[in-house]
Amino acid sequence: LGHPLVVNFWATWCGPCQEELPRLSEMAQAWAGKGVRFVAVSIDDRKDRAKIGPMLARLHVVPNADFQIWIGSNSDTLADFGLGEIVPGTVIIGPEGDIVARIMGEARKDDIRVPVDWLLNGRAGKAPAALVKRY
Repeated sequence: LGHPLVVNFWATWCGPCQEELPRLSEMAQAWAGKGVRFVAVSIDDRKDRAKIGPMLARLHVVPNADFQIWIGSNSDTLADFGLGEIVPGTVIIGPEGDIVARIMGEARKDDIRVPVDWLLNGRAGKAPAALVKRY
């Protein structure tokens, strides 16, 4: 990897996800040029995937190199990442590929900022909480 990676799981039918996606996109823009990447992974069923583009447009979320949108996942993948089965869920992965933080539920800015800053500062200081539950 080489850089911190924020992986967020969401769905078009999830209200808290619609609050969270613009916040994550904004954070990705703020860290642009610092190597932090965001990937927002939709768990929408195939029948709901046509709703993704219009929803992102309505939320003013524009995918780019720092904020990518992936589709085709499902709730099993959330479980694989230790996030249970409820979206939204977010993991912060260190440059070596290790998960340094999990956020179950809607992530607040500090839930993401603290572990990412810790990684960007070479893991100096107190480690971030390994798990934050927001539901």
